[in-house]
Amino acid sequence: MLAAKLVHKRFTPGARGAKRKTIGEVEPAPTLGVGCLTGLGLYGFYLSLVTWGIKPGWLGWAQVAHPGEWHTSPIGLGVLAAYLGLLVSSKISLGMNFVGGIGITEGHTLITKGPYRYIRNPIYIAYGICTVGIGIYTLNAALSALFGLFTWCMMLRVPHEELLLKQQFGDEWVAYAARTGRYWPKNIRPH
Repeated sequence: MLAAKLVHKRFTPGARGAKRKTIGEVEPAPTLGVGCLTGLGLYGFYLSLVTWGIKPGWLGWAQVAHPGEWHTSPIGLGVLAAYLGLLVSSKISLGMNFVGGIGITEGHTLITKGPYRYIRNPIYIAYGICTVGIGIYTLNAALSALFGLFTWCMMLRVPHEELLLKQQFGDEWVAYAARTGRYWPKNIRPH
């Protein structure tokens, strides 16, 4: 998670300070309730992760039985490496277009390279992969569930983000959406 934050800071300079504007009439995204759940999921996850790292027994009530002789840590680390790879490549592809919420920045362009060549929301897929990786690595249902709650809340933004992009980019967006999947590739052949 720390690596993901560092990647954001390194590859999206000025994104937080970029001026956002709203294009057209976009139905407002769920805010207060979903924002609270998102915060609960993310910060609850961070607190639980620190607790698990310092004193794993405190979260023993959520520990899943070990699946036998084989160790899950290398598998979990492999899944978390896949998460980090997808997140990094997605953020690098977005560059200055990354906004911490729903919005369009001045000079915003439609990104169709990197992971966006195949799917429209690779960052949210990366979060889902991270949820699975956390569960496999820690074998702790609470940690995985809290990050899963964060991921689910973030994915509620997708229809609103896509509507905003459609209003901004029109036919270019429609053509892009027709050849890519929202969460899963429609076609994996290079364009």
